[in-house]
Amino acid sequence: MFGPYKIQEVHLYAGDLPPATIAPGQYGYLDSFAPTGVSYYMFNVPLADPGADGVWLVAHAVVSGPF
Repeated sequence: MFGPYKIQEVHLYAGDLPPATIAPGQYGYLDSFAPTGVSYYMFNVPLADPGADGVWLVAHAVVSGPF
């Protein structure tokens, strides 16, 4: 994230099956950085593709800054 913008929250779904919901707060992996925010964040998620048919990744972030 380039300044002056900051990441306040991150949500991630990573799985072999489609997500059961489109609600970001229910993706399974989340973190919050309020009130200061961060410029960079990385998830380390164990992920397998036993059927070799691809995986699902869905990411969402709440960002603050001058809009």
